Formats: sequence, C-alpha cells, structure tokens
Amino acid sequence: ATKLVYNLSPLPKEGVYCGDIVKFPIGEGPPIWNSNKTRLELIMNHVQHFNKDSTPDELSAQLVLAAQGPVVARVAYIPNEKDNSNTEENLAKAKESIAPLQDCGTSLMDTVKMRSYFSGLQKMAVFKSSYYYQKAGHCKGLTEEAFGKLCDLAKNAPVSNAGSAILIQPMRGCLKELKDDAFPTSKSFKQMDYWIVLVVNFPKGKSDPEMREKCMEWVRECYKVIEPFQVNPSQADNEATKYWDESQGNTIAGSQDRLVQIKKKYDPDNFFKNNRNVSPK
Repeated sequence: ATKLVYNLSPLPKEGVYCGDIVKFPIGEGPPIWNSNKTRLELIMNHVQHFNKDSTPDELSAQLVLAAQGPVVARVAYIPNEKDNSNTEENLAKAKESIAPLQDCGTSLMDTVKMRSYFSGLQKMAVFKSSYYYQKAGHCKGLTEEAFGKLCDLAKNAPVSNAGSAILIQPMRGCLKELKDDAFPTSKSFKQMDYWIVLVVNFPKGKSDPEMREKCMEWVRECYKVIEPFQVNPSQADNEATKYWDESQGNTIAGSQDRLVQIKKKYDPDNFFKNNRNVSPK
C-alpha cells in the first residue's frame, strides 16, 4: 500500500503576499505600458534573482512566457510556520524579495498584495483535454542561449490564448537538501534547477488539422531546446512510460535500479504497465 503523509502549516490570518506581475516585451503590447525590456532581459532578470543565495526560500515565482504575449511572473511569498506570526516583518521581507521582479521594466499589471487565497497558484487555464498538447522536462544548467531560443519560440508561436505558454518553475530551497533515497523522485528533484512545461491549446481541435499540427510542432521545437539540459532524459521502452516522461518530466530515473528490484519482487510479469512503468527486466 502507498502511504502519503501531509504536513499542513497555518497561514497568517492576514494571508500571504502574492499575485501576478505582467510585462510586455519592448515593441509588443500597449505602447504606453511597454516594459522597455526585451523578453530575454525579463527572463534573465528572473533567473538571476532566483540564482542568488540572498533570495529567500519562502519566495516562489512561476515564470509564464505566454505564446505571442507577455511575460508573467506568478509570485507568492509564503513564510515558514515558525515565522508566520509576525505579519509586519514578513510583509517587509516579502516586498523586498519580490521588488527586483517588479522593478525590471514597466508593468502592464501588478496584482501582488496580501491575499487569503490565490487561485492562480493552482491553474493557468481550463480547456478540453483533447485540444492541447504538452511536453515537459526537469532541467539543470540552462544557458542564456537556450533561454533566448525559448523567447523566440514564445514570440513566434502559432496561436495566442490562455492555454498556450512556456512555464518555467524554479526548483530550489529544501529540494536541494533531499537525501537521494528519501523517496523515488527525490534524486531527480534534488538535481533539477527548473521544471519547464511546454503547453499549447488548439481551440478547434481535430477539426482544424493543419493548425493542430503547427501547434504540436511548436511544442516539439521547444522541447528540442530543453532536452539537452534534462536531468533524467527519457529512456523508456514502452509508449505509456514515454508519454509520462515527456509530458511531465522523467522523475524516477535516479531511483531506477532500486525500483526495478521492487518490480521484480512484486510484479515480475509486468502486469501493471499502463501508467508510468518500471520494467522488471
């Protein structure tokens, strides 16, 4: 049986400091609210901020490169449990940690404030499952050149809608302190710097096969950029596992040998093979 253990930490009654920072690259979007920064400058400011030792682990910020659209930093400063009683001090720390993201160029919109709940932390868009295509990777050591290629691809995407984007989530903090054998995915999480999700929504689905193929090819081109930087590139020998590795990122390769031994013991004939699979061979 699988046992899941959750630790829930109480939030300050005033809530947490979070929201969206939306900036259009220079030459795009409304002229008077243009950031005056290139898409790459906005991204590298974000990346460099999270590479600093001084950036607190309490700060999380997903970077969204919207297809043919703005650069969005979805930020949240969530204090740890032992520090969450001093709201005034935490608010000052939150503002200081998020300021470098806010101050890089002019924002079209900045919704960062104290909130009791922020649904944006859970979802980007809702659309029919058969109308989108996705790949992802757990990446380490992406270069500025690679980020530049992702910027060009975001700008020249075949569609522009709320379900199409390149999502970059910095992975840091306690993840870097995990023991390799803490759980099946710990070794992968410990090594990765970013979880990058490449997703596109083609509104007409299969009724417009030409646009559908263009959208899928766009994701494949984005994937080619991040593939050399993956911590655990997929080496799947079956379609089900290959699908999960490429759409979500390969999380278990670091524990592959140990999981193979478990699989040999409890499922030597590989009867359970339709989801992400570890072959007993």
